[in-house]
Amino acid sequence: MGVTRRGPAVGRDRVLAEAAAMLEEEGPDQLTTRRIAERVGASTQLIYTLFGGKNGLIDALYREGFRSLTQSLSQVPVTDRPEQDLVALGLAYRENALRRPAFYGLMFGHSVAGYTPAEESRRTAAGAYAVLVEASGRLLAADDAHGGTAEEAREVALHLWATVHGMVSLELAGMLPSGLGSELRFARHVRAICAPAPRHRDDEPL
Repeated sequence: MGVTRRGPAVGRDRVLAEAAAMLEEEGPDQLTTRRIAERVGASTQLIYTLFGGKNGLIDALYREGFRSLTQSLSQVPVTDRPEQDLVALGLAYRENALRRPAFYGLMFGHSVAGYTPAEESRRTAAGAYAVLVEASGRLLAADDAHGGTAEEAREVALHLWATVHGMVSLELAGMLPSGLGSELRFARHVRAICAPAPRHRDDEPL
């Protein structure tokens, strides 16, 4: 009875590890239930039993990708220089993407036809954004003139994420101009967007 209970848990870990290896080695197009089952020496029924099918397995990989990203961002040291911390977070984001480009594509590129992340998976993905929001809040709080609201912190974090994401995506696609793919150049561009934008009242002209 004990062996029967342990089997599914062990099987899930093994299947997920092999699917992750296949994703990184061959890309998302090769992630079929048949090929993954063959890789672990089982029938395709195992994939349905453990994950509910291919999309369930893709969803598990999606969550793994965002857990890894959140962990990378969370390991960036917090200092008394929040602007530098945000630059370091941008560099950590870039390193994670360059180290696991296939996962990056799965997380952001909608590279698996017919797959849409489940609500639980979207909540997992939000963990990475939360790290940036917290760091952005410290940046705004360091501005003695006005501090910052939670909404403003989310806006700064979104601006940073959008810019970093765009630059990383262009770098992975080989579309950055010559010389802009270096870590130093990347850090300079991230630093340029970290300063809080000037505030204005809603009724003031832009």
